[in-house]
Amino acid sequence: SYQMILLNSDLEEQFGLARDWTDDNAKKDWYNCLSDARKKRRNAVCEEIETNLAAAIEKDCNTHCYFDALLAKDKEVASDIFSEIYTSFKKGSLTSIDLELAFIIDITGSMAPYADATVTTIEHMLSGTGSILSKLKINFPEIEFHLRVGVMGFRDIDDGPDQFLEKSTNEGSHFVDSDAFSLSFVESILGSPSGGGDVAEDLLGAIDRSATWSGPDDWTSLIKFMLLFTDAPAHGF
Repeated sequence: SYQMILLNSDLEEQFGLARDWTDDNAKKDWYNCLSDARKKRRNAVCEEIETNLAAAIEKDCNTHCYFDALLAKDKEVASDIFSEIYTSFKKGSLTSIDLELAFIIDITGSMAPYADATVTTIEHMLSGTGSILSKLKINFPEIEFHLRVGVMGFRDIDDGPDQFLEKSTNEGSHFVDSDAFSLSFVESILGSPSGGGDVAEDLLGAIDRSATWSGPDDWTSLIKFMLLFTDAPAHGF
């Protein structure tokens, strides 16, 4: 029954059996031979999964501790934990890292005084010697970083169809690797801030909408960031 499902090449590649294994074993022993090979392969796969899971749990714990230290404004502890995380990456011979960054921008009327500053800030983050990628390359020269950016403008819940402004590719993905494309959209949505009507804005709705982007290339990187630009609190806060 095994050979009805798997070719000899499959048995060789997936279970480590020699191509002429049938010549070295009596026919009555074939089933036991195949069962032993399957069990050995299964145990190897389970061991690999457990090893990877243990490593993932350790990294996840370190990441949580790092952000806890940042929130507590303990720079020394945060720096030490970050060094541990970076060292663990280097041990794995990490050569490239993909990152995704979503800019969530308040484009209501009250943001008008801050529109130019917001555009300039994002421009500096994406291009020039002080950009995110430039700083990463300086600090981690042995790693190649790839940054893709998504942009969404938001207003308030009473602004109807104009509440959210976002742009996606022809394939439906919100993240792109073109800084010019992203910056152009930022400039367009901040060209004439309007709407809102009250002090609080729908920040949580905007965050939720971006977090649930579901295009074919949305939120596919292992490292994801979301940066919020606003001058107002969320409803209920």
